[in-house]
Amino acid sequence: MNHEYNVEKIIKNFNVDLDTNPRTDESILNELIETQQKSKKTYSASPRLNTWRIIMKNKITKLTAAAAAIILLLLITQSLFHNATATAYTLEQSLAAEKNIRSVHLRIEVFNEDIDPGEYWYEFDENGNVLRFRYQYGPNDDFGIQVYQDQLLKTRSRTRNEFIIEHSYGVNAGYKNISVVHDPKSTVETVYNLEKQGKVTIECNQLDSGDIELKVTPLIDQQDFSSTWNYALNILIIDPKTKLVKQHDLFYTDQDNTLVHKSRYHYLEYNQTFDTALFDLEPPEGAVIVNLTQVNIGMPQGDLTDSQAAAEVVKRFIEARIARDWDKCAQLYNSSTPQQFLRHEERTKTKATRFIATGEPVPNPAYGPRAYNVTFAYEFENLAEGKLKISGPYEKDLPAGTPISAEDLKNFRYSVVVPVANRPDHWIIVGGL
Repeated sequence: MNHEYNVEKIIKNFNVDLDTNPRTDESILNELIETQQKSKKTYSASPRLNTWRIIMKNKITKLTAAAAAIILLLLITQSLFHNATATAYTLEQSLAAEKNIRSVHLRIEVFNEDIDPGEYWYEFDENGNVLRFRYQYGPNDDFGIQVYQDQLLKTRSRTRNEFIIEHSYGVNAGYKNISVVHDPKSTVETVYNLEKQGKVTIECNQLDSGDIELKVTPLIDQQDFSSTWNYALNILIIDPKTKLVKQHDLFYTDQDNTLVHKSRYHYLEYNQTFDTALFDLEPPEGAVIVNLTQVNIGMPQGDLTDSQAAAEVVKRFIEARIARDWDKCAQLYNSSTPQQFLRHEERTKTKATRFIATGEPVPNPAYGPRAYNVTFAYEFENLAEGKLKISGPYEKDLPAGTPISAEDLKNFRYSVVVPVANRPDHWIIVGGL
């Protein structure tokens, strides 16, 4: 490309009376090209103004403002054609594209921690509810697997020779809780809402590959975000053609205020028809089969209302922990065994000592039309410290003897209680506690 000829030709065509020379033209063009390259990648609120300021600050050239404006106009025009995809991109486009997602295959890497990569396959219905999924983690020759379909969750443990079959309650609610990060639909929707609320700033860049990069940075205290979005930086990579998320990187700041790469989500496939065998899971040879769908679980409702039954099953579970009746605990808590509660007590070095109260049950429609959240408070002994404390508040445990009011209980931890699958007159705890 003959830079000298092009610069002189541009100016002559606009009938501007300027005396150019090769050295000056080359210097001008190099700086403008550098500016143009920056504009290809980063889009600020006023890109034209930024480019104009760079031109006017050039100490080498003595171009008139009119000539500089002409060259700037041509470069901007070229840049607009080059950047049509990125500059036209909006989060609304991704929101619209992701409404049509019926399946997704993703892989998760966690950095700076001894955690094996995890791989997920999800299939959804037309309303976005999970039809079935497969979760696989660990090395290829020794990995754990969990599959869900037909309201059953099957787990092949990696660390123990167990194969567990259980009813799955609120799988869609549970999926929605974790999918603020996992699910690209929830991810984009969260970013969109946070920006509208003025809680984040979004920098939009076009990468050399043509992909669109969104750098999402919080503008408020990170503690004000949900647990899945309290990161110093989130980077989303968007496919410019499909407008779907290709990659999601999460960063946090350490004690030295250094940015640390936490994890990366690779969205490998969308809307693919997965082999049905992917969601079939049979116990390996010699495994101990724990079929939790065949045991007598749950608390009979009797004459209690749904709300009363929900509170009562939480109270009875806490009382069973105090009595160290692990069989009773397993009967009242879904997908559990007596040995699990014993191991939990030994691992945490705690012992429940006194039931205090449950809060007013609050409906939780995400887990079903008869599901409830029930807050609770009970006293326990921290055997390591030799102290009595009250479990319940989110922030920290309270000293024993602290008065607990009904208003206090509204902000305590809660358990999720639902009717037992296929036994609607029995109630069971499926989360919390």
